[in-house]
Amino acid sequence: MSATVSDTVIRESLQFLASLYPETDISISINVFGMDAVANGFRERLIDNCALFGVAPQRVILELSEGT
Repeated sequence: MSATVSDTVIRESLQFLASLYPETDISISINVFGMDAVANGFRERLIDNCALFGVAPQRVILELSEGT
C-alpha cells in the first residue's frame, strides 16, 4: 500500500511544481517511504512522472520518512 501512497505524493507534488513554477529552477522536497525508494521500478516511475509533468529530475529532492 505504501508504494501507492508514495507514487501519489510524487505525482501530486510534481504537478504542483509544474503548475506554479514551470520555467524556473526551483526544487521541491518530497517525503517517501524508505522501503518504496528501494523497491523495483521506483526510479523509473519517478523519472516517468518527471517527464510527464515537464519537471527536470534534478529539481526533485527525496526525503526518506523515518521508521521505514
